[in-house]
Amino acid sequence: MTTVRDLSLVRVAFDPWTTASNALRELERNGLALAAVVDRGVPLGLLTRERAAASAPDVPVRTLVQPDFVVIDADTSVRSAAATLVDVGAEVAVVTEGGRFLGAMTALVLLAELGQSYDPLTGLSWGDRLREWGVANLEAGREVTLLFFDLNDFGAYNKRHGHVIGDRIVQAMARLLDDYTDPELDVLVRYAGDEFVIGSTRPRADLEEMAEALRSKTLRVEGIQESVQYSLGVSGGKRTRERDRTHFASTIDNLINLASQDCIAHKPQRARNGGSEETPAHLHVQSVEFGDAGRESVLVALGRGEESVTSRRPVARRETLSAVAQACADGIARFMPGLHLQPLDIAVYRDIDGDQTLTLVCDWTWRDASGTLRGSSNVAGSVLRSVAEAMTSVAIRLQAEGFGGT
Repeated sequence: MTTVRDLSLVRVAFDPWTTASNALRELERNGLALAAVVDRGVPLGLLTRERAAASAPDVPVRTLVQPDFVVIDADTSVRSAAATLVDVGAEVAVVTEGGRFLGAMTALVLLAELGQSYDPLTGLSWGDRLREWGVANLEAGREVTLLFFDLNDFGAYNKRHGHVIGDRIVQAMARLLDDYTDPELDVLVRYAGDEFVIGSTRPRADLEEMAEALRSKTLRVEGIQESVQYSLGVSGGKRTRERDRTHFASTIDNLINLASQDCIAHKPQRARNGGSEETPAHLHVQSVEFGDAGRESVLVALGRGEESVTSRRPVARRETLSAVAQACADGIARFMPGLHLQPLDIAVYRDIDGDQTLTLVCDWTWRDASGTLRGSSNVAGSVLRSVAEAMTSVAIRLQAEGFGGT
């Protein structure tokens, strides 16, 4: 889990014999309301701008500090640190590493971070943290390997036992994976509703060993008799040449897609079919073409078994890809009544081996459930067809998890 060392800490600190006037000048120059007073690495207390301004100019700051302050170790999780500040009613804490000063931290910074980037159910970061971590490590020249986890039949558990049990399953999965991560080498995020990712700078072989150990595990959750199983996939750690430094973000997205696809490939057939032993008719793209009226509309044809549907959407200026995605979503809704897909972002990029991949992010809702999923497709020919295939992959994924059925 992310710790307070990852936050924006106030690292300005004063020697005990710094005068009040010099300290005030430094606080104003940095736009700070307070800073720590530190003696040979050991924090003595906090100095506020108000207190420095109210003092005689030549008074040493050691006489002005507030000696009662909260100390939090740098490896404390953000969630635990926030709880500590709330419990003691403090607005500021001093962060230490091995007893030595590392920085000062305000409650506002903690709460803002929790509100923007953290899942309150598990205390884990969301997927944006994985991308930030991945890009930072690639920029530093470190290789990245990902383990992608997906709970099997999660939608079926929610249907049979309710969302309270579903939440317990998600929390149990988070605890299991947290036991296998090292904050110095790894990052663990809740990527989506029942998906988790461990990113690591360890050698690929070490992650393969971790994957094998985790594949033998199951979850026991209070309230259900059967054990809960999951699938996982691996990607990364096999660079063949130097990466293009301008495409680190695309590299991470590509690794996420590859790990997700590997995870799906390792799912048991029953889990892929949403808990059914029967193989459902395969939803697929038949064709994507522009309408008869010039290039003012797109027509998407989808098939499943012997059924076929077509959907048309008008094309606004420079919005062709979005129109294809919307038309495909319309067709999917006719095969899967009640499932609403709303595309949010479409991007095409070239990976380090020269292959092009299209990724599509969309919101989905079905009955009282909702979420965000990412689909992808290799661009072997038509980019427009790849858009429809990426959208269709999202629908297939939802069907495998028990959503979008009758």
